[in-house]
Amino acid sequence: MSNSGVFPSYYRLTKPRMVFMNVLVAAAAFVFASHNVIIWGVFGLMLVGLSCIVASACVFNNFADRFLDARMERTKKRALPSGEIHPTHALIFGFILFFCGAFLLWAADPLALLIALLGFGVYVFIYTPIKPKSGYALYPGAVAGATPPLVGYAAAAHTLDYYALAFFLILFLWQIPHFLAIAR
Repeated sequence: MSNSGVFPSYYRLTKPRMVFMNVLVAAAAFVFASHNVIIWGVFGLMLVGLSCIVASACVFNNFADRFLDARMERTKKRALPSGEIHPTHALIFGFILFFCGAFLLWAADPLALLIALLGFGVYVFIYTPIKPKSGYALYPGAVAGATPPLVGYAAAAHTLDYYALAFFLILFLWQIPHFLAIAR
């Protein structure tokens, strides 16, 4: 265990920058779909619930990547490959985040929860296993990354429409050249 303690290790396992960026676009879509009548309680439930779902997906991604991370200089000191966090404890943490997030999103709006579950499923069960094998993982990754504005929009509007689809398409299409530039 590092000198920094266990809490920072669990925190880093959630990839907080990724959580923040996903929740930021969801918040923007929520505000847009609210038409200047923001229901703050629903907004808060959506923010915290989506944060937990995205954090959970990141924990499961870290769990799946722990053996690859152990072989790479840049990632071998992460909490799972370094042994700071036991893999079983990471899974428990991921499930706790998932169920807390699902409960909060359901309370915000059931459609928002369904969309978040779709994004979670694509990220954890399609993108994560394909990522080390193929560059085509970019596309399911872009789908997962484009779902947060739909979550925010659905939580505010209780529906999806052409505006929500536009948010999704803009984010999906933006991610492809963005990630190709990073890969280059």
